[in-house]
Amino acid sequence: MPSAWISRRGTKHGVARYRVEFRVGGRETATRYGGSFKTKREADERKPWVVGELAARRVPELRTLESETVVTLRVIAERWKASRVDVAEGTMQTTGSHSGACCRGSVTRPSTRSTLRPSPTSLPSSTRTG
Repeated sequence: MPSAWISRRGTKHGVARYRVEFRVGGRETATRYGGSFKTKREADERKPWVVGELAARRVPELRTLESETVVTLRVIAERWKASRVDVAEGTMQTTGSHSGACCRGSVTRPSTRSTLRPSPTSLPSSTRTG
């Protein structure tokens, strides 16, 4: 039966650390690492997540908890614009004004996609399909 617990350990400097550990199966399975924390409160926050993952019949992956760098749409648009070295000056100006218009409200809102793809409504009517 899967289980999770918190164990208190001391460092070589005598400072207490709280380690979350779990087993995917019964006592015959190996103990797995669920995180190490300075305070018991932090460990108590991690333990329910581990128990929830085990209850959902998933092996807890600590990599999913790592924070990702947030990239805004404005940053993605600037990267894309900088990569367009083969276009004329007029096209670059048009691209700049269009990317400025689409990024106006997304200064702090992160993008969920890593590529820019125009929506059908943002294309000129002559290029729309359907």
